[in-house]
Amino acid sequence: LLKRVVGLTEDIPVENVKTNEPLMLSAGTATTVGIVKSGREESAEVSLKIPICATKGQRIAISRRIAGKWRLIGYGIID
Repeated sequence: LLKRVVGLTEDIPVENVKTNEPLMLSAGTATTVGIVKSGREESAEVSLKIPICATKGQRIAISRRIAGKWRLIGYGIID
């Protein structure tokens, strides 16, 4: 995860991912929303509402809903 949220004028630190939290995941041109089933310090398991096609090792952008808009909070790698 990044140190602070991207796209805001104020510096808001990024908190760790929580269980049952909705996240938007973008892999290449595919974008979907998922619910975190288990969130840990270095990894998370997410249940996707719409499946996407991604290869192992591909980077994905992770966004969180902040103040009614999706804001970039970090990136991950498909495992």
